[in-house]
Amino acid sequence: MTLNEMAMAIPKEYRNQILEENMIYKSIASASDRHMRILFTLWTQYVDPHGENDLDCPMCVTNIFNNFKQLEPALIEIRKQEKILEEL
Repeated sequence: MTLNEMAMAIPKEYRNQILEENMIYKSIASASDRHMRILFTLWTQYVDPHGENDLDCPMCVTNIFNNFKQLEPALIEIRKQEKILEEL
């Protein structure tokens, strides 16, 4: 699955929320972090429901945090494309 495909697996309203709240930047790879819990839930529900899904696993949380850092440019690009289409 490409980064674009992963980003598109997340519903639009959540993609927008991630960017509007600058969630990836504000997150820390910790189960106690509010933003990280949201990102973790989105990842396990929409991107990789059969993958790492243990919020009490520090390695799992760190992996998903790093995945979102890699995914952020794709989220931004998709949002730009959506805005262009809306303006047409």
